[in-house]
Formats: sequence, C-alpha cells, structure tokens
Amino acid sequence: LYFNDDVFAGRSVTPRQFFLRPDVHRFYPQMRATLDPGPRTDDDPPFLGADKNVRDLLAGRFGRRFSTMLAHTPHPQQRSLLEELEREFPDEIARTRRSPFRNGNDVAMATALHHYYAFFTGRAVPAHMRFRGVKLSGDDLKDRLRMVTRRRPHAFCLNDTVSDSLEPKRKARIVGRFLERYFPEPSSFER
Repeated sequence: LYFNDDVFAGRSVTPRQFFLRPDVHRFYPQMRATLDPGPRTDDDPPFLGADKNVRDLLAGRFGRRFSTMLAHTPHPQQRSLLEELEREFPDEIARTRRSPFRNGNDVAMATALHHYYAFFTGRAVPAHMRFRGVKLSGDDLKDRLRMVTRRRPHAFCLNDTVSDSLEPKRKARIVGRFLERYFPEPSSFER
C-alpha cells in the first residue's frame, strides 16, 4: 500500500479492502472530483498536470480517457504492474524520476497511472471507501477534526494548505492534540 505523507488509516483495514485477488486491486475514485478536460498548462498545479499527463498517455494507448480524480486514500500497488508500466512508458517514468519535486511534466505513477492502466487492462476495479479529507485551515478546524473522530473513516487525509488564517503554531497544537487522541498507542512499527 502506498500512503502519501498526509494520509492515515482511520480504523483497522483488511487486505480485502484493497485486493480482490493478488492480481486485481481496488482503487478509489473521488466521484465529485472531475479532471479538467482541457490540456495540461503551465498554470496547472503539479499534481493536476501529472494526472492530465497520465490521462493523455493512456488515451493514446487505449483510446479511452478517464475523467474522475482519485481520492486521497491509501493506494494498493501491484509490483508486477509497476514493472510493466516501467517497460511500457520508460521515457515518461524516467522523466518523473529525475524530478526531485512534483512537476507538471511528471506522471502520477503510483496513483492515476497505476490504477487507470490496471482498470483499462482488467486488473483493477473502482470501489468505495469510507474516507474523510480535512484541509488544515480555518477557524472551524477543531470541529472538522472532531467529525473525523466521530465518523472513524477507514482512511483520512490531513491536507495542509498555504493560504490560511490560522497561525502555524496554533494549527500545529490543534493537529498534534488531535493525532495524540486519535492514536493514543504507538504503532508497532514506531521506534
């Protein structure tokens, strides 16, 4: 499973939530988030440019376009599929590897490329996961974090934002307290 650095498991999960069989995985489209149908532009944020690059790359390969963005959940990965992608799209993946930071010329390999290529080749199915996304901004941040605690989703994302009225130290205290309450026991993987 691939987790972005702002994604958390909100409750116990099982392999079945991510894999139907060893060669077929589930992925989680965000049904209310559609990808702008226009071409990639230099004004697109890097994550959006990377998704558009994948959309266009797969349209060229399969004659099909996806329009739904993916939820910010854990992403199941199939090693054999990742190896296949490296053989199928060596230039695009090499260019992405050379980019130390997200770049609008990248491809979103572990997310859009992996999932939609698998979907178009019969090795992934769209699914639903109880998920909650929280932007770490605004005076109602505590209330939105309480909602995560009450609903206990399978996964949640604490997405930091640059434009914010909250003072950084206050935001850090609010988020720190939330995480300490949500995860009172250290993981067995923590040192």
